[in-house]
Amino acid sequence: MFSRKVSEKGIEFLIYVDESLPQKMMLDEVRLRQILVNLTGNAIKFVDKGFVKLSLSRRLNAYDANDSLELVFAVEDTGIGIPKDQQNRMFEAFEQQKGQNNTKYGGTGLGLAITKRLVEMMGGEIFVESEVGKGSTFNVVLKNVAISSEADTINSKNNSIIDSIKFEKASILIVDDVEYNRLLLKGFLNYPEIKLFEAENGRDALNYAKLHRPNIILMDMKMPVMDGYEATRLLKEDNNLKSIPVIAITASVMAENEAKITEAGCDSILKKPINKETLINELIRFLPYTKEQIDNKQVEIGLHEEPISSEIKAVLPELLNILENEVKNKWERVSSKFIFDEIEQFANEIKELGERYSLNVLLKWGEELYQQVIDFDMERLPQTLGHFPELVTTIYKISRGES
Repeated sequence: MFSRKVSEKGIEFLIYVDESLPQKMMLDEVRLRQILVNLTGNAIKFVDKGFVKLSLSRRLNAYDANDSLELVFAVEDTGIGIPKDQQNRMFEAFEQQKGQNNTKYGGTGLGLAITKRLVEMMGGEIFVESEVGKGSTFNVVLKNVAISSEADTINSKNNSIIDSIKFEKASILIVDDVEYNRLLLKGFLNYPEIKLFEAENGRDALNYAKLHRPNIILMDMKMPVMDGYEATRLLKEDNNLKSIPVIAITASVMAENEAKITEAGCDSILKKPINKETLINELIRFLPYTKEQIDNKQVEIGLHEEPISSEIKAVLPELLNILENEVKNKWERVSSKFIFDEIEQFANEIKELGERYSLNVLLKWGEELYQQVIDFDMERLPQTLGHFPELVTTIYKISRGES
């Protein structure tokens, strides 16, 4: 992902993994990938000579157990460094180092703010050590990371089973005060048969439940105004709503909290961090579904030529001029930096162009790119981004009437 940028700058990219670490650990792969992508991309941006080093080790302490440990990810660079009085502010949205060359480096943007939120969602902490002119090290400490056995590993067969699920028409109410958490669940639940509603607290959840009668409710337990415990109790006391299954979403691993959740009337419990497989396996306990035969080969985005009208064909030279000049530069930038909020903005611009010029192949590519950003689909997203030159070639062929 970063090899081209590292090669262009003539810097080293080093990786160190402590050999004493267990072979398998249970982590939220989606969130962890974005954390490391954000930190690594940010480090490469600020290094002109020297290296960027990603290391993984364990923190030894008195609380280590046989089945868990504290994991430390560190991204070290030999870049410009950060003054002491500015280090605490680097994790605030749109915070930029004072005196920083904005033309050369660009702003920090939302990257570090999002990273901090993701780390905290995983029950961890992030901090920076830096010296001006010598570089920076961003440290991510993840606590109580479970050591995994072979039986815990989710294999490709399980993924295929999840991909084969086809739900019957249903509606789901997602209740969480954190927008990112709702966004993540919406990405996992991108099924045409499922209608989604959102609420930011328990009181709003009750109103939505009365109005829309969802088939299932995904309820965060810690929220302002009214928490998930109280909202679930009130739902289960209402004769018209008590039959709606409520799945509790909680970051707690304490047995007493699980008892409290059950006592409130929740039908099931999902522990954060949640992945798609865990969520879908829980939903099929409550929602009707069928299994479809699927092709195991990965589906590529169709960039085939499409029949278009003479009116659309007449404006394609204008579109190609935009793609070759304005959009290509943006594509090169987002591909090299690989910051999710920038890729999302780029995908929206592509969709708008597709709609403006009534070109389905462009619109569908933008939609696919956008969905992969929302899903944090790190397997397919780099590949999809890489299809941009092929997309432009396809539009050229369409404009010339070539088969």
